[in-house]
Amino acid sequence: MPLFSHPLYKFLLEINEEFGNKIGLNLFYQGVINNRLRSLKEVRNITDELSENPVLKFAPHALDYATAPYAQSPEEQIRVFDAIYEQIDRFSDQKYFAKFARLHYYSESYELAGYFKSRVVDGLFSTDRAAGSYRMPQYVAKRLFKKGAARYKGMNFIRTQFRVEFFIEEDLTFQQIKNRIRHSIENYGFLIFYTHEIDLRTKKGRDMTWLIHKAIHIVTGK
Repeated sequence: MPLFSHPLYKFLLEINEEFGNKIGLNLFYQGVINNRLRSLKEVRNITDELSENPVLKFAPHALDYATAPYAQSPEEQIRVFDAIYEQIDRFSDQKYFAKFARLHYYSESYELAGYFKSRVVDGLFSTDRAAGSYRMPQYVAKRLFKKGAARYKGMNFIRTQFRVEFFIEEDLTFQQIKNRIRHSIENYGFLIFYTHEIDLRTKKGRDMTWLIHKAIHIVTGK
């Protein structure tokens, strides 16, 4: 199947064509699918398709769903992330490395600041939860709440603000969506949305994602 004929990637391409944004995908190295262990090694080369529609960027997430980076040593994390980057480079190209990454369970891997810099990652996304931060000092958590971004141990952190699935749960109106977007842009100067692949499999998830992008376009004029 051509990459952008797949329902998920077709939808992401349509979002890009309508609103012009790039999309970052944070990847597990492996996972069990239909009782069989699958990995990024099975992803075919998609360089030509990406060059025609350069809408996707890739970053590491974790080894698998059960393995949180924060539970691993820095050395173990590097081995996992190296394995993921090796496969991204193989099936696409280094120019498709994302500049920002969201690690599994919002792992705050500030010990890897030098490593991520070598991988062209400018910052890690931090939690949208009330904790603010799970491993960093309280003053960093407070700054993330107040400014939306903070630097710690050489690593830039950007607080994620909204999840597509949470907007669905709250059953927000289009006007309410625009109000939240406007408030975040006025307070922080930027806006961070994210979701999970499973939520884009549902019509509600796709519809809300589309509404969010439409609201951003209206509020920002971009």
